[in-house]
Amino acid sequence: MSNKSEEYPEGYLDKETFKSFFAVSGESGNFTYNPGHERIPDNWFKTAVGAEYTIAVRTPNYHAQLIDSRLLMVGGNIGLPNSFVPVDLAVLTKDVYKSGTLTQGNNLLCFILASIQVEGPSVLRSVYSDVKLATMPLTDLLNKSLAALDCPLLSGIDSRQYRKYPGWRRGRGGI
Repeated sequence: MSNKSEEYPEGYLDKETFKSFFAVSGESGNFTYNPGHERIPDNWFKTAVGAEYTIAVRTPNYHAQLIDSRLLMVGGNIGLPNSFVPVDLAVLTKDVYKSGTLTQGNNLLCFILASIQVEGPSVLRSVYSDVKLATMPLTDLLNKSLAALDCPLLSGIDSRQYRKYPGWRRGRGGI
């Protein structure tokens, strides 16, 4: 999300720019969220051609030793500040993926793509009357990608693991 320029080729993101992205005003300790006012800042520069930030471009460049496993935890808070509780990935994915092996080979990319494939239709049910028709192009692409990466088959997500998270109970579905 950093703003790249000639002066900052690797990017620079200050607090005010970050707040404008997420429609937040005020100072630390007294922030206010302003729904509907999220925006790209006026002084934002286009990303240089060839430096686009996409999963397809970035994922192969990450090395397992550079990924902090704490950043790969799936979970959420349980309704209190600083109450993050991770989901047991092995239970969630019915032993197809395990937290300790996400950084090995293509496991992280496989987990992301398989999760989209399995959970996508339930997320889109409220938007499309014919989810199968709406997701057919994506499903075909995901099937080809998962096969090319030799990903293990994820037959489903054990959504009972989400029950402890108040936000999931309110939203009722999807990752």
